[in-house]
Amino acid sequence: MSEIEASVASSAGRDRTVGVRPCVLIAANPYSGHGPTQKRVAALATALQGHELEPRVIWDRGERAALLARPDLAETCRCVVAAGGAGTVADVINELATSV
Repeated sequence: MSEIEASVASSAGRDRTVGVRPCVLIAANPYSGHGPTQKRVAALATALQGHELEPRVIWDRGERAALLARPDLAETCRCVVAAGGAGTVADVINELATSV
């Protein structure tokens, strides 16, 4: 289990509004725009932290697909952000569990 999956799993079942910072999952494509994408994702993560949100960045495609397919994702994350091009957006939409 990856560090991110462990983090999401450990927060499953907890109320997001009581002492837990709401999660924002950032599904990022490391090959989209190369350096600019990584800088933008870092800036987004910093901005989210400034708004009392907990960003979780996933760069690995397989890890992203497994995490997005989890039916309990909506219980642990407030939203999912696709950071990449049209292909990344399409992948994220198609990988989301139908219950989300």
